[in-house]
Amino acid sequence: MIKKIIVYLICLLFIQKAFSQSLGLKAMLKKIASEKNVSIKIDLIYELYFSTVETDPALGLQNAKELLKQSRKNKDRVAEAMALFVMGANNRLIGKPVEGLQYNLKALSIAEPTGNLKAIAAIKNSIGNIYKDQTDYSQAITYYKESKLAAGESKENYKILSYALMNLGEVYLAMENIDSAMIYLENAKEKCREYDYYQFIGSICTGLGEALAKRNNKNLADSAQSLVNFRLGLNDALKTKKTRHMNWAYTGLAQYFFDNKICDSCLIYAKQAINVVQNTKFISMAIRPSKLIADLYENENSDSCIKYWKIYRLASDSLFCLNAIKRSQLLTFKEGVRKEELKLEELKLQHQRKLNIQYALIALSIVGLLTIYLVFSLNFITKEKYIKFLGMVSLLIVFEFLNLLIHPFLENVTNHSPVLMLIGLVMVAAFLIPLHHKIERKVLGKLVKKNRIVQLSRAIKQRAKSEETIKNLGARGNLV
Repeated sequence: MIKKIIVYLICLLFIQKAFSQSLGLKAMLKKIASEKNVSIKIDLIYELYFSTVETDPALGLQNAKELLKQSRKNKDRVAEAMALFVMGANNRLIGKPVEGLQYNLKALSIAEPTGNLKAIAAIKNSIGNIYKDQTDYSQAITYYKESKLAAGESKENYKILSYALMNLGEVYLAMENIDSAMIYLENAKEKCREYDYYQFIGSICTGLGEALAKRNNKNLADSAQSLVNFRLGLNDALKTKKTRHMNWAYTGLAQYFFDNKICDSCLIYAKQAINVVQNTKFISMAIRPSKLIADLYENENSDSCIKYWKIYRLASDSLFCLNAIKRSQLLTFKEGVRKEELKLEELKLQHQRKLNIQYALIALSIVGLLTIYLVFSLNFITKEKYIKFLGMVSLLIVFEFLNLLIHPFLENVTNHSPVLMLIGLVMVAAFLIPLHHKIERKVLGKLVKKNRIVQLSRAIKQRAKSEETIKNLGARGNLV
């Protein structure tokens, strides 16, 4: 009986929690939909994203899907782009970088036509995160810098600007480019303090601590400042209860004490770093601290060394397998995108070629009809130079028309060889020019014949008119 009551109470607790979450989501969605200021709307969507990012990314993905439905129903393109961005960011967090990249690229294609720089900056920063996770640092830096550029110095975009600066610092730190890492992390810290924004100040401080420690461990000033930054990062992580940030800060402190040969403190912080991610989806973050402990115990305590070496291997294998799968998926996705882009480019070229052929036909028709009119019109005399000029224009149009028609064929036959393609076009010209001269002679012959007829007709009319005038004058003389 007691067991049934306990099960009932647990079920009731979960139902109540789910119901309260549902009410909270509906309220937030309503708030987002009613907000007229686009910049504030984006901030609200970020707030929705951050509410689950450290606890339940899968729930965050479901929330984003509801936001996507609402934004499409309201035909709100910026909100739609941001909903896709949140879906991409959460897919990245649950270990699906390919899906994350797909959602983010779709979000970018929707955001760019709107011209909203804040949304564009947010999405590009998220794409940079995916490439950073795959250690494709060059691509990550490209997107982070584009995000920074889009955010600019606008007061409305300071949060996204701080994210881009912080991420650039972390990437350069991973690349062992300490000077660049220090510059970007200091800029991020300064930007956060300027606007009193401390969402990621702990992560920034941890990064600065690691950069200072790597820059010169023998420099007492750097060493002391490094320790201060690690403490600040840890305090913020503990206060905000961010699992990943706690691990970063504990690991940074453990590394600091390991480098300074303070073994007891290194053990304390390394064990804490392992404990906060033990039995979580972030188990791969136990690699560094477990390796530090295994190295400390290597010559002292074989049992402990084996224990932490096993943890290190387990975390390493987990990360290696996960990264191998991710990279394989990402490479497959990139290749698919590349092929799709080539296909779209080819379709565009084919469409443009068809349009050019139609334009050439229209131009040739106009010039041809004008030439025919000038040659066969019986109203006025046409000069030969006009016909020659129109004939030359017609020749050029015909040549261009044939070039458009046979160009794909020539590319396939000659395998894009410029020399062979040039020979093919010269052969076409060698055929057209004699044909043009032959037609021109015939046209000019008809023109001369037409001009004679027009001149003779005018002479006959003029003579008849003169005779009529003389006759009228003679009649008037007889009357007088």
